[in-house]
Amino acid sequence: MNIKFVVNEYILIWYLLFHQSISLELNDYKQKIWKNYCKEYKALEKEKKLILQDPKNYIPDDDLIFDITKEFSEYEEILRKTEQYRLNILKIWDEYKIRVNKELPQIIRFDISSCYVFLVNSKLNIIDISQIDESKINAIVYGKKLEELEVQNILEIIYATLKKELRDYSKRSQDIVEAILELAILNELGTRLTGQSHYLIGKSEYKLLKRQIYPYFLMYLGIDRDDLPAYMRRDGIVFDIKNYTNEIQLRKIDLKQFINFCINNQKIIIKLEKLGVS
Repeated sequence: MNIKFVVNEYILIWYLLFHQSISLELNDYKQKIWKNYCKEYKALEKEKKLILQDPKNYIPDDDLIFDITKEFSEYEEILRKTEQYRLNILKIWDEYKIRVNKELPQIIRFDISSCYVFLVNSKLNIIDISQIDESKINAIVYGKKLEELEVQNILEIIYATLKKELRDYSKRSQDIVEAILELAILNELGTRLTGQSHYLIGKSEYKLLKRQIYPYFLMYLGIDRDDLPAYMRRDGIVFDIKNYTNEIQLRKIDLKQFINFCINNQKIIIKLEKLGVS
């Protein structure tokens, strides 16, 4: 997986201006800009699409708001911390990328195009996977605090990249898509990278759905029926094996096809009585 981590000042400034303020001082400064340059401020909000279409070659028609933002007393410090944040993320990525590039293809079984991750200040607390029409690059915007378990940031970035790749599923299927992505990236890839089960990590709203899909996900991974109890003990997820037909064909498909299998068979998969747990 080829990821490029980039800090782009136009992107950084846009998110500082149009997302939650990271300090009271910045919020006050934004209010001042709004008061004095309302028309120009409003116009810049619409520039997000143009900036993200081709960030490297983006040139604004009017630099006014960008220049005024750079005059903010704390801007240089915000930029410095964002650059340091990039170096920290790069260090983590360098530590794990060889293992990611070994394990990820075995889990998802399809190629991911190169991805640009535009890093913004971590205090913005944002993951933006907006689809930009006519974009010249595959990109996401990421700015989240560094987790104590640092690999979690890398897992989040890979998860977000894949979620964007699989954006074409209908809204009715999004819960299944995101639950499976959690199983594949936050849980299985996380487990392989750290050597400890990550299967209890993820959004609480997907916990039950993931338990229902989990037996089929193990079949997808190619786990033999006799080995299922060991995986249940490892991951702290229990189900009654005799309630499940061994779907041998699942080990021969990719993650997109597995998602389709779960969507097409959700009436069978999503049954509480099939869990075999109290």
